Amino acid sequence: EPEDGNTNTTALSPTLELICPPPQRKITIQILTDNFGADTSWEFRKINTDGNGGPILAKNERTYGSRERDSRDVCLEDSSLYQLTVKDVYGDGLCCSYKA
Repeated sequence: EPEDGNTNTTALSPTLELICPPPQRKITIQILTDNFGADTSWEFRKINTDGNGGPILAKNERTYGSRERDSRDVCLEDSSLYQLTVKDVYGDGLCCSYKA
């Protein structure tokens, strides 16, 4: 037990801001799920010069709940191409009466 008698061992972790080195710039990807968030996944990748998918730069890292928000900062180069893919396992997308 700590000397001050505090038994709370949960430490607050500071929020770190992503700083992009020049000539990159930061964008924020924001996702808002519909009522069936567990159906939603996404990935953001850089496209290779041959037009094929390149490395994944960001993706969902957990299963979402209903109408849940998620955001991720990513560094981009203006001279590159990128692709954001949002998937819905049920197949109705973020759609219709179920949209957020």
